[in-house]
Amino acid sequence: MKKITDFIINKRYFILFLFGVLSIVSIHFSKQVKVNYDLAQYLPDTSETRIGMDIMEEAIDAPESSFLNLMLKNLKTEEKQDVKKYLEKVEGVSSVDYDDTEKFNKAGNTLYIVNVEADEESEIATKVYEEITKHFADYEIHTSGPISDRNNPVLPTWIVVLAIFCALLILIVMSESYVEPFLFLSAILVGVILNKGTNIWFPSVSNITNSIVAILQLALSMDYSIMLMNRYNQEKEKTKDKTKAMKEALYHAFSSIVSSSITTIVGLLCLVFMSFTIGRDLGLVLAKGVLFSLVSIFLVLPALILIFDTAIHKTKKKSPAFNLEKLGKFSYFIRPISIFLFMGFFATSFFLKGNLGILYTDSEANEVSEVFTENNQMAIIYKNEEEEKIAKLLRKFGKSRKSR
Repeated sequence: MKKITDFIINKRYFILFLFGVLSIVSIHFSKQVKVNYDLAQYLPDTSETRIGMDIMEEAIDAPESSFLNLMLKNLKTEEKQDVKKYLEKVEGVSSVDYDDTEKFNKAGNTLYIVNVEADEESEIATKVYEEITKHFADYEIHTSGPISDRNNPVLPTWIVVLAIFCALLILIVMSESYVEPFLFLSAILVGVILNKGTNIWFPSVSNITNSIVAILQLALSMDYSIMLMNRYNQEKEKTKDKTKAMKEALYHAFSSIVSSSITTIVGLLCLVFMSFTIGRDLGLVLAKGVLFSLVSIFLVLPALILIFDTAIHKTKKKSPAFNLEKLGKFSYFIRPISIFLFMGFFATSFFLKGNLGILYTDSEANEVSEVFTENNQMAIIYKNEEEEKIAKLLRKFGKSRKSR
């Protein structure tokens, strides 16, 4: 093992160059990864919804179609019909639903339902969405519906930026140098890029996995960077030779970092056994991501630390020191009853989990649905000889709806 760690440090410039090339290649491949937006494909084969959809797709040759809900705020009365005429002329749009009733006009908001005779994943639907949102860029607009979901990430860009900013802020406060956090993020960024590029190995990845994996990978593997940096600082107190200190740090930190990452990877791989197979999708991609972060921290981070060692030294600062003596005394004091307290919390949590609401749709709350009632479609598949029974059932639902 000592020979391996020495080789990594001695060949650090070549390794850094190699990972730079691999990162560029991975960026290219990441753009070719097929992203799956149809969460129904992850349903188990035994679920009634999956069975019903398979029967419907096999028995009914339904035309492909999709729609976009477009809500504009504070339109003038004379503008509303002009907007409808514009939407009808957009290439790919088959029709636009709008009239002067309250169904489409409410509280200063105007709703247009833009129908497209193509699947929401089609290039036609994407072009329709892009043209409409670009045309109304100066308006206060909100969108929803399948086409909107397809063209909007699960995590908005501002959330990703905010998460990275918060992580960076915490690292700057807690680190012993202002430079260290940027080196940590750079090393993990390489792991994220490699992970996203190698997703091309899979037939497809879900849009949820594709959107959140980078943030989760950052959160799951940041501590490995901190462990290596702390060990390097300890070794530098023993020798002034920074190269020798890094060799020792990498050698001694290897077992603790690897053991920590293995438990994380095994935990993520447990998601593979979910019946809702998006768990397998997320588990495999995240486990691979943690592995790439581990490789990047062992091969890339040591080179970055040695290159910027002078900058790290010049930007040294005091990090917060927390006195945990009182917490330690309290923990020791309650040791006879701590197991019973834990059992009590466990039992309480077990019963409270029954009150947790479960969402059975992938549609999130949005500004359009807060103003206008959105329709949820339900397909009923039945045998022809049961048509009379279904008719009675539908009439019953119709009466129930009118009585509300």
